[in-house]
Amino acid sequence: MIRLLSLLVGISTLIACTNSADLKKGEIEIFSTLKDVISTEKKPQKFIDARKLVTREKIDASGLEILFVELESGKNGTSIKYPGRNMGEVWLGVDGATITLRNGFLIASRGLGDDLMSSAGAYPSLNLIANTTTYIKTQTWLAADNKMVTKEFSCAVYVESKQREILVFDKAFLVRRAVETCDDGTFKTENEYYFEVNGLVRRSNQYLSPTLGSLLIERLD
Repeated sequence: MIRLLSLLVGISTLIACTNSADLKKGEIEIFSTLKDVISTEKKPQKFIDARKLVTREKIDASGLEILFVELESGKNGTSIKYPGRNMGEVWLGVDGATITLRNGFLIASRGLGDDLMSSAGAYPSLNLIANTTTYIKTQTWLAADNKMVTKEFSCAVYVESKQREILVFDKAFLVRRAVETCDDGTFKTENEYYFEVNGLVRRSNQYLSPTLGSLLIERLD
């Protein structure tokens, strides 16, 4: 699963570089650390619950954009945003697994198993939706025997007007809730998003694939 636990242990050594004006140097050192950790992981590691290791103090001290990801199986971990321009926000775990987001919507994954290979659609900005909006999206999954399965969904997103407070790793955030339902005529999914006034999705539960189920995603920083 996506893990950045080893990086968090040594994160204090990176803070000076990350917060300095020489951002590129900081990024190089961070990803050099990731590379070193990946190269030493030759044997399967015992699952460590990130909820027990990652604290609000470590999150705030890191100065990094950090994502928490958890499968329905309970396996979880953290990842950091890959720098540079991409088709969406690419979040990288220490084991090399990635998820890609666009406007907070999950559009791809790699290294998780039966991955969501691609997703195309006019993904709306949740904070710009007055009440309800509709759109079409096409998603492709990696299935058995390395075959691709593609489905086209008609989607509707409903946004609640009332604000609420949620806790993410012991910190309160003021958000609104949105519910997305997508249907291709034979299969239906429902996803949930909690977003801030600027559109940042603070927490979501999103369908990933038939075998893996849904993914809990939380923005920690």
